[in-house]
Amino acid sequence: MNACCDQGGDACERNLEASQFLQAYQESTSVWDISDWMLWKMEQREDVLVLAVVTLRHRIRNYLSDLSALQHSGLFSRLVIYSKCANRNGMQQLIGYLSVSIADLLLRLRWGMMIDLCVKNLFKKVPPAFFQVLEVMPVEAVHINETQHLKTETKELLNCLNWLQGRDEVDATRLQRACFLICASWTRTNFLSIDNLMSHKVIENAFLVMNDPKLFGGEISKEASECLCALLEHVAHARKNLSINWNLEDKIYKSCSAIKLPILQNEIKQMKATAGLYIQVAETYACLDAVHTPSELLDRGPNCYELLLQVATHCDLDIILSSMPLWHKLFDQIPFQYEKALCETYCSIVVRALNIFYKKCRLPEDRMKPGSHASDTLIELRNHVKDLLYNVSDLEGIMNFKSYTRKMIETAFGLETAWEDVEAAFFFLTPVIPKLVRQDKELVIELIKILPNRAFDYKSHPAVCQQVIILNTECHKCFDDQLQRHQFVEQMINFGFHLGTGLHDRDTLEVIIKSCRILDKCRHKDLIVFENGLLWLEDKLSKISDEPMH
Repeated sequence: MNACCDQGGDACERNLEASQFLQAYQESTSVWDISDWMLWKMEQREDVLVLAVVTLRHRIRNYLSDLSALQHSGLFSRLVIYSKCANRNGMQQLIGYLSVSIADLLLRLRWGMMIDLCVKNLFKKVPPAFFQVLEVMPVEAVHINETQHLKTETKELLNCLNWLQGRDEVDATRLQRACFLICASWTRTNFLSIDNLMSHKVIENAFLVMNDPKLFGGEISKEASECLCALLEHVAHARKNLSINWNLEDKIYKSCSAIKLPILQNEIKQMKATAGLYIQVAETYACLDAVHTPSELLDRGPNCYELLLQVATHCDLDIILSSMPLWHKLFDQIPFQYEKALCETYCSIVVRALNIFYKKCRLPEDRMKPGSHASDTLIELRNHVKDLLYNVSDLEGIMNFKSYTRKMIETAFGLETAWEDVEAAFFFLTPVIPKLVRQDKELVIELIKILPNRAFDYKSHPAVCQQVIILNTECHKCFDDQLQRHQFVEQMINFGFHLGTGLHDRDTLEVIIKSCRILDKCRHKDLIVFENGLLWLEDKLSKISDEPMH
């Protein structure tokens, strides 16, 4: 095993070779004995000892019935001893693997009072293993189809979590973090009833931690959020099975929604945790849309948007990205059929969302310079917003989208507008053109006429130049005027001829070629007269640089 781990290559290759080695030899009783011996001595590297645990776990999974009751007890005792030694040596990864093996063994043996057994054998001796065994036990039960047996332990688990609240053998922060994670695991796998959870101290503590950033120094807000997110997931599951009281569901929803989003710089952890909870609240609402009647969810819809708007306003791009799929879901569920006041509410929400995303999608000033590019995260966010804008333009039932479009045009052509805003405005206009052609054809014709007149230095502002080309292409693709289309393509080819050979020139040239090819595909052989010019540009592009295209 040691030799296998020492072979060359990166970690993934070594792990693969180790896995192949174990697969070939772990059927042997001698290998089991060697693994036991290595864990007893605890003298090898941690990764080697992990392989030893994996080998023993294979024995538990496939050959447990070959052992006597006495051997079963002996194996359990040894795993506890190995966990104690691993904890003493600071081998956290090894403790994790041993915890899964212990949980697997207990579930397969179907011993009664499993929770009590863990408390007596692990809590005082190896607290980390005790917490991890309880956390992984429901997941393992689902995996090996032992859920019925574990359901008999739920009452003991709840009593155990209550008992843990008063213990002082473990640091309070560490103890509460573990309780949150254990509760989340058992809740997410639907072993605990919502009624029992809502009256339990752990859930009460989770709400306290989320409502007070100062509790436990804000160190366990992530785990508290995970516990409440699991509760919301359970609510969605229970509602789909019609096994939850509406009043209880509403209480959970309102309690989670009432948690305030911290926005101070020293509350970043709490902000991320609360944002994750907000997103789960919205996810639960989106899931329940198919279960409840629209009238039941009327008051929840705008509230969910408010939560997501707070995330979009205050959080960093990574968190905002995780919320974007929900914007698509929720926009699809806007109820057009209700009274004017409600439509006005949704109209206000949509406009606010677009204003926030407009600000978030602006390129930073240093990314507007030649040779600079947006971060991968910002590009991903812009792609999400582009898709969202395309769908938002369908919302004629609740808002006048033409007025918003004209506002973007005014921003894009304003002489005093910052270049970051100009670029973002052109970016926002592009996805709505296909729908705008049907809603306001004259506005698209106007854009085609005025876009060539937008004055800017393409060398100083290549990002603006590229967005203008992309927008113009979308207009010509959707509005069929061959003469104007040919004039545009001819202008683009001439522009490409005069571009230099820098990296920013390469990006602009790539946009020109891609735009012309898009127009060419829309109408078969329409641009055949420009083929030689396009081929020349493609040859020029291939010679500029070997750097990746952006």
